[in-house]
Amino acid sequence: MSIDAFVETRLERGYDYGASGGPEFNTTVISVKSGREWRTSNWAASRGSWQIGQRVVDRTDKDYLIAFFRARRGKAVGFRFKDWADWQAADEVLVADGSPTVQLVKTYSDGGIDYVRKIAKPVAGTVVVTRNGAVVSGASVDTTTGIVTFPEDREMNIGSISVANPAVVTINNHGLTTGQVVYLTNTSVPALDSHTWTVTVIDANTFSIPYDNSAGAVINAGIVHLYPQPSDSISWSGEFDVPARFDVDSFQLDFEAYRESDGQALFQLHSIPVVEVLL
Repeated sequence: MSIDAFVETRLERGYDYGASGGPEFNTTVISVKSGREWRTSNWAASRGSWQIGQRVVDRTDKDYLIAFFRARRGKAVGFRFKDWADWQAADEVLVADGSPTVQLVKTYSDGGIDYVRKIAKPVAGTVVVTRNGAVVSGASVDTTTGIVTFPEDREMNIGSISVANPAVVTINNHGLTTGQVVYLTNTSVPALDSHTWTVTVIDANTFSIPYDNSAGAVINAGIVHLYPQPSDSISWSGEFDVPARFDVDSFQLDFEAYRESDGQALFQLHSIPVVEVLL
């Protein structure tokens, strides 16, 4: 089975309640004779680590967790995990770049230093995206990646793109202003398509983009799209899970008690480590 295997299933039934753990880094500390230290941060991003289990459960809960563990094949398959210490975002800033998509992130700030965390597993139905204070009703959220796709503000058919550096785009009455960022598609030129370009207006019908087409040919096709701009204030609120996996391949519990009248039983779960999977 692929080591990248992941299922969009959350560990439920309250096994995340009372979990012990949180974010961790990996740092090498070397002390020299003077007593000073050299510290090297080995990870670019933190990784969550938790201990669950260490509780008494009945047969129903035991059966659920064993089935969940077997289906994940121990460490092999990732799953969604709810970290009750950090599972919400409120008005978290997103930076648009003029393209149709943006990655959900959460920013942690202290003392003028920001730590930006990628949010890859938002919870379906909870995410609200705002632009300049208004809800973006047409935005879609991929709950498997945390990528937001915006509806376009406007699209215009390209009349031509000149043989020049910078290339000059002709669109009658384009209505753009210098500094706006456009997104190009359907020009059949890979270097132009699916990229953003900053506009410098020449007149009402032409503008240049920072693309060198001096060695090419006149382009007579393509579409210019307008999406949220870097100057826009974009934010999101909602809930998110953590992509995680078990950090053990063995499942252990102790049989504690049995009630013959109805077949109910109690079991003591051993500690089960869970670690974040960085996607």
